[in-house]
Amino acid sequence: MVQRAERSGFKAIVLTDLKWLRSITKLPILIKGILTHEDAKKAVEAGIHQIVVSNHGARQLDHIPATISVLEEVVQDVGGKVPVLFGGAWRGTDVFKSLALGAQAVLFKAAGWEASNGNMG
Repeated sequence: MVQRAERSGFKAIVLTDLKWLRSITKLPILIKGILTHEDAKKAVEAGIHQIVVSNHGARQLDHIPATISVLEEVVQDVGGKVPVLFGGAWRGTDVFKSLALGAQAVLFKAAGWEASNGNMG
């Protein structure tokens, strides 16, 4: 999958890139797009400070799992070593579900949010 994306001109960030990034900054590093417990474990080993479980709105790849379906697995495998954030909330009920599954924080996907009347634009 990575090779196909790179042939199309996209550059995948790999864990060696994250190790390099850690070497040049003291800022906390979050990684977004973790969908498996294996990737979460590798991210923790690479020194990531926080993990965001996200499928980027499922716009990048077909047949990608829903973030809520993989959240608990990632949280359990990380075992509290780093905070796990849930990046797939659209509604208030998503907040309750993700916190119940172990997320320490929730990020909303509210593109087009209209603060004036509370409706999605």
